[in-house]
Amino acid sequence: MTITRTESGIGPGGATPVAVQLTGIHKNFGPVRAVKGVDLRVTSGEIVAILGPNGAGKTSTIDIILGLSQPTSGRVSVYGMHPRKAITYGLVSAVMQTGGLLKDLTVRETVEYIASLFVHSQPTGEVLAGAGITDIADRRVGKCAAAVRPCAALRSRTRRAR
Repeated sequence: MTITRTESGIGPGGATPVAVQLTGIHKNFGPVRAVKGVDLRVTSGEIVAILGPNGAGKTSTIDIILGLSQPTSGRVSVYGMHPRKAITYGLVSAVMQTGGLLKDLTVRETVEYIASLFVHSQPTGEVLAGAGITDIADRRVGKCAAAVRPCAALRSRTRRAR
């Protein structure tokens, strides 16, 4: 598994909060070791891609970060807390590359719909601009390129770190 990232900016006070911290993560499924000693530190605002061949442990690692699975050993924290607690507070969300979006809604309607599911979200116009998709806001999701669909859904949930 390979982890690729872009550097984030430094926040107020010179420190950027740690969004995800994995230390010595292992995940076994019976005799199969799916994740082998992953260490990862992602700061807030950083963009990270987890790449690798089938069976490298990418999905298992993401499941651990999202609190959908527990590591066999090692430590995981999301914004300094257990992943499920961070999700409960609305600090984390994920959108998979395929499925889940209503193709008959516009991009704007999709952003508004997903934002309505959370207590705290940014204004729709801000989200569209931040994702760089203002120019396609009135396009039906079904007419968008596949790469744009997760972007619209994920950005609707983005909020500023406090």
